[in-house]
Amino acid sequence: MAKKHHSVAMSRPKPIFLRPPAPVVIRKTVHVAKTKKHKGHRGHGRSKGMLGLTQHQINAGLGGAALGFISKQFPNLPTIPILGRNGSIALGAYLLRGKLPLADDIATAAIVVSMFQLGSEGKIGGDEENVDGYVAGGF
Repeated sequence: MAKKHHSVAMSRPKPIFLRPPAPVVIRKTVHVAKTKKHKGHRGHGRSKGMLGLTQHQINAGLGGAALGFISKQFPNLPTIPILGRNGSIALGAYLLRGKLPLADDIATAAIVVSMFQLGSEGKIGGDEENVDGYVAGGF
């Protein structure tokens, strides 16, 4: 008897375009930033000297001393009528602040003194009453 050959069914692969697409997986990586732990308080440039003053306070004091020196040495310094003596010195120092190292501090001190006088006396002093009766800096 002859053997029968049985046909074996071969499975064909499905075409690629008929396969369902693979699922899309979106992965997000989250990076948690580590926070720095600060150990104590640091001054960061605000070092205080022997007297416990900052450099800004020392510069303002030097500017006040220079303002007094200028007022004493130049009693006939021309003044602007509305600004008075200290306001005029403040304006002059403000205009010279890039050329002289102490000019910015003088301008700061002169502005402080001028505003003090304006608040306490109602005028920016430094000049006495003029010939025509106008008081410099008075309102």
